Amino acid sequence: MHLIAGRDITSIEQLNGRKVNIDEARSGTSQTMRDVFKRLGIKVEEVNVIQGQALEMLKAGEIAATAYVSGKSAKLISNLKFERGMHFIPVPFSKEISDAEYLPTDLTHEDYPDLILPARPSRPSPTKWF
Repeated sequence: MHLIAGRDITSIEQLNGRKVNIDEARSGTSQTMRDVFKRLGIKVEEVNVIQGQALEMLKAGEIAATAYVSGKSAKLISNLKFERGMHFIPVPFSKEISDAEYLPTDLTHEDYPDLILPARPSRPSPTKWF
């Protein structure tokens, strides 16, 4: 799962009550994200647009975040250049998530060299994502 947010969002909990694109209404991304947000107790205002449109809305500040469920490294995301403070935000791998049998992963500089800084000894290890 890839969750891209604007600069004012630093955690998934901050999406509570905000507009979040979860892709087209009947897509796998929308179904997964509804489940994840429900399990985490986060109530978002759903937006259902294609990812290209969502990224433009994110740049314009019309939505707080956009989600995209795909294996890494997703071509759609690999080709991006984050603008205006856009960044990935981590999704905590909690009991609520593991109960659904979702599996964790790390997003790293090797996956997205233009979007994630390389690891340094002074920087903490990557956050778990799924």
